[in-house]
Amino acid sequence: MNNKKFNKSLAHAEMVYQREQIKAAIMREQLDKALAIVDQNKTEFSDEDYALLMEQLDKRREEIKEFLLKATNKYAKKLKDLGDPKIDFKTDEVI
Repeated sequence: MNNKKFNKSLAHAEMVYQREQIKAAIMREQLDKALAIVDQNKTEFSDEDYALLMEQLDKRREEIKEFLLKATNKYAKKLKDLGDPKIDFKTDEVI
């Protein structure tokens, strides 16, 4: 792959990864706001409803982690496919 195409592909992969990180940050921020609202109005919920809400929020938190992990793995795979010279894929260390 010529250097110009490599740089373009690398820049695109980085842009996509950054976009995914921003999406995850926004989702996390919204989740934190929802948690604050639930905690603020805790007295208005029955114990059962509160537990259900907390369970749903925990599930959503795990989904966000999974989303970010997939984005990270996709980015790492793209770097490996491109043969990014900054990463030693035998040890996964950044040079």
